[in-house]
Amino acid sequence: MRARAVLPDGTLHHVSASQVKTFSKCQRKWYFEKVLRAVDNSSTSARSTGTALHKEVENWYSGGTPVESALARAGVDGGLPLRTVGMGTEVPLTAPVLYSDGDVPWEGSIDLLIPPSLMHPTDTSGVWIIDHKTTKDFAYSLTTRTLATDIQMQVYAYWAVLRYYGVEGLHNPELKIKLSHAVYHTRPETLKKGQAGFRMITIEVSAEKLLPFWEEMENTVRAMKKVARLPVVTDVPADSSQRECWAYGG
Repeated sequence: MRARAVLPDGTLHHVSASQVKTFSKCQRKWYFEKVLRAVDNSSTSARSTGTALHKEVENWYSGGTPVESALARAGVDGGLPLRTVGMGTEVPLTAPVLYSDGDVPWEGSIDLLIPPSLMHPTDTSGVWIIDHKTTKDFAYSLTTRTLATDIQMQVYAYWAVLRYYGVEGLHNPELKIKLSHAVYHTRPETLKKGQAGFRMITIEVSAEKLLPFWEEMENTVRAMKKVARLPVVTDVPADSSQRECWAYGG
């Protein structure tokens, strides 16, 4: 059974990009979810669709199982990289394990990873990381600008640099990591005639810029550890300027 993010004694057991996103937007919401466990995280139709898509595309890349759904086919035929032996699917953030503040491990997995050995010689990036996303409207997907500051993708990039290039890679001004959101439209009937139901949002990030980002993550995790040990929810800050906090007393 998977351990709780925050143990009953207030110990922060592990963190993830989604946790940090929530905490950064509203500390009290994170407290409700991870300390009090008072938020309903039951499955929804949208979540079930996303889970099924992830599994179908994973099976295609990992074992060559043909995709059957129109949703997955839109990606395989519409811009995803060609399947090649050696690509990583559902790659966990291990070897190395990322730790923050010395003892808090990060959890997560990369949907699709193209390692240095499979990158094209003319490609300016050393690694390619792809995350599958479903949406009912492309207007909700990230842009190249917002993808560049996405916590999840930057965490993945930081891990990939350490995995393939070591600490030295973080100081290499020439090293870049390619990051992509593979976005699948779940309501193709609402699209305009001729509009594709799949798109790739792709950027490159410099490995050097990941160092200050990771310092921010270290500071955030330290704050999370302190908040996790607060005895009552009213002790947790709730920023009224953040929409995410309005339902939690902000």
